[in-house]
Amino acid sequence: MENNRYRAEEEEVVEAEAAEEAKAEPVEEVQPEATPEEHISKNKKRINHLKEKITELENELALKDDELLRERAELINFKRRLNEEKINDRKYANQALLADLINVIDIFDRVVSAPAQDEKVKKYLVGFQMINEQLKGVMNQYGVTKIEALHKPFDSSRHEAIETIESDEDEGTIIEVISDGYMFKDRVLRPAMVKVAKKKEN
Repeated sequence: MENNRYRAEEEEVVEAEAAEEAKAEPVEEVQPEATPEEHISKNKKRINHLKEKITELENELALKDDELLRERAELINFKRRLNEEKINDRKYANQALLADLINVIDIFDRVVSAPAQDEKVKKYLVGFQMINEQLKGVMNQYGVTKIEALHKPFDSSRHEAIETIESDEDEGTIIEVISDGYMFKDRVLRPAMVKVAKKKEN
């Protein structure tokens, strides 16, 4: 009898604990199975979302491609400019030296064109003239040429007008060269100093 009583008490305790555990555990709601229409609607939403994501990624890719092309074009232009600068540096390397030599030629021109009566002086002048011509020949070999100015239309890129004078010649025509100008290849080494004709006032 005593054993049966203890067994009954144990069963009551177990049942009480089981009841407590059942209260503590949340009851899972059974979700009803989705209908085919709901499945289709859900899949359409997923597809639309994926399409939007693809479009977004394509736009980002297009922007990156555009940036890459611009950077590549800038790099090509930079390399081209750098190459042109190197070529110009070599092409015009002697420009400063030749510009200084022009002043020497000016001095020689004035000396050899000076009148002389003494025979010894005349012989010296002939020697200076030969040196002057040789120097001009060397300058010409390096690409230095005299700017044609007298009786030519005034060109501000090659001529520098120091005075305008009333003349019968066409307005803007160079009527006197004060000092010769020179080109170094396709650059103006020194502009010609000139006087330019203007219309006579009535």
